[in-house]
Amino acid sequence: MSSDASPEPGRTIADEDLADLFEEAPVAYVHEQLDTRFIRANRAAREILGLCAEEVSRTFGLSLVVDSPEARHNVLEALERIRNERHTEHRIMQLCRKDTGERIWVQWWSKPAPSGDYTRTIFIDITRQVLLEQERARLAAQNIYLQEEIKSAHNFEEIIGATAGLANVMAKVALVAGTEASVLITGESGTGKELIARALHSRSTRADKPFIKVNCAALPNSLVESELFGHERGAFSGAIQRRIGRFELAHTGTIFLDEIGEMPMDMQVKLLRVLQEREFERIGNSNPIKTDVRVLAATNRDLQKSMREGGFRPDLFYRLNVFPIALPPLRERVTDIPVLTHFFVQKHAGRLARQIESVDADTLRRLTQYTWPGNIRELENVVERALILTNSPVLSIDPDLIGIEDQTPIPPAQKPVTQRTPGSPNPGADLNSIQREHVLNVLHEVNWIIEGSEGAAVRLGLKPGTLRHRMKRLGITRSKIT
Repeated sequence: MSSDASPEPGRTIADEDLADLFEEAPVAYVHEQLDTRFIRANRAAREILGLCAEEVSRTFGLSLVVDSPEARHNVLEALERIRNERHTEHRIMQLCRKDTGERIWVQWWSKPAPSGDYTRTIFIDITRQVLLEQERARLAAQNIYLQEEIKSAHNFEEIIGATAGLANVMAKVALVAGTEASVLITGESGTGKELIARALHSRSTRADKPFIKVNCAALPNSLVESELFGHERGAFSGAIQRRIGRFELAHTGTIFLDEIGEMPMDMQVKLLRVLQEREFERIGNSNPIKTDVRVLAATNRDLQKSMREGGFRPDLFYRLNVFPIALPPLRERVTDIPVLTHFFVQKHAGRLARQIESVDADTLRRLTQYTWPGNIRELENVVERALILTNSPVLSIDPDLIGIEDQTPIPPAQKPVTQRTPGSPNPGADLNSIQREHVLNVLHEVNWIIEGSEGAAVRLGLKPGTLRHRMKRLGITRSKIT
């Protein structure tokens, strides 16, 4: 061949001599025209890309690129640099097999031919490594999430309480836990909806898989989608790296959507699609991600009312409400209050370095008479505060710690008390006025001494701390007395 003779496009004199090596090489080789149409592809390349020999000349490299903005931008930028700068590129490319559409990742090098009218490319399949790295990243993110969750103790193996109302709840948990049905848990704030959700998970076939919680009320509307489904790097301002969403973290496990009634309407539509089609998309990536997740939801809102007012989608409600479980408020579980009180004493006493032998009987009576608008959460907080304040082995909870005023009348003084100058209280006065007058009389008699055997607290049959709280509530200070 003369020196001015040119080989056919994509084939050099060296290629002719080494054709068998090109075909049998363990590394993928491809020659492409400038519009990415394949000229040649060796056996390794065809196997990786899912091509048969007859399809090579009809295939364009760009047609094999995953249909996502990030992947296409990556390829187009690489091709532009090769054409303009004429140097080898080394990149990770995300492609699809021609035969099955399965995603693959390749490590890619390409260089223009000396003539400049076609490119020479080699690549190796790194799909396995990429998938392992993605799984490692998912598990790392899941581990971080679970470490945060484990900071708070969850007593979901044994739900405290033995009343008929809670027994009915636990019977429902036993019935539905082993199924894949969606469960909607309703009840007032503080009734233990999350504990029931965890009980459902721990008794399910997914018990050894992740339990991922999302508090819908705690997320800003602008971040709900990213939190649930994740986002790609650069998907929006501030997205400096890929984020794995909660649905992806919960894959093969359970996701608990707490306060579902607070979810924005636009996100309700996207959540409905996940429940129907079992797939979602990260923000910034149009490729669907399949998910195998059991959905549990909870709310303290009346979703029936929200639907009538247009604040909650009926179709989403019926998807979630496959098996409803309603939790009774603590005021309907009065007989559980002593059991719960002792449980919370045991739970917190050691951590607070308190040695508690028993709970005062009057305290238990007072606790059972309170209506507990904050339910179990409020009871636990009251017990913990009382433990912090006590130094006695017998826990006595001051009435003022309970969020309501103690309406127990003050017992009569143990000694005769000289009446104040204004005389006896007005018989028509209310209870607070009568109590205030009585306390003032005793304080005046003992010269405002509160503690000690001759103090006002002993005469009134109260503890000094309780008397001081009572004086504060009744507006009694020495400076105000003439």
